[in-house]
Amino acid sequence: MDLSIIIPCYNEAQNIPLLFEELRRVVNSTGLSYEVIGIDDGSQDQTFEGLKKEISRLPQGKAVRLRRNFGQTAALSAGFDLAEGKIIITLDGDLQNDPEDIPKLVAKIQQGYDLVSGWRRPDGRQQRRQCQQPAAPCRVHQSSLTDSTAAAPAARRALKAAVAVPATSTAAHSSASRPQGSTRSIVQ
Repeated sequence: MDLSIIIPCYNEAQNIPLLFEELRRVVNSTGLSYEVIGIDDGSQDQTFEGLKKEISRLPQGKAVRLRRNFGQTAALSAGFDLAEGKIIITLDGDLQNDPEDIPKLVAKIQQGYDLVSGWRRPDGRQQRRQCQQPAAPCRVHQSSLTDSTAAAPAARRALKAAVAVPATSTAAHSSASRPQGSTRSIVQ
């Protein structure tokens, strides 16, 4: 598997069809094998049903439902636990990340970078940043990478074990401390 795309969602039922339409168009054009892991972070709308429907139209994917809202960090952690791709990309379910950036992110990883990310500029657009030193303070182009959740990051799967998802709330748990089956249900 070339690519895992993790999409944490919270009350994004209206965005799911458009996001997946764009995602299929962009990723299918790359020729890469891929999976999409959609994480419903305890939504109160029809997000999970939308994820199941859209993922069923893909060659490979998983829809995951967290039993309540644990926050984006826990949702991403659940996705990383399941990711099988050589490259892992995260996208927000609210369409803030443009799927058109996926080929650019993958190209940078294929050039030898271990991690590619971006940040929001004042005008709302994103710029790509590269970091070749995972698990260390990331300094790129003389500026710190301080807003790592603001853009669609991509990383080599090998970094999954080396880079811990930082806990931002007491509800976020590592996979080692999370009791099996207590926080999510999976539909493949």
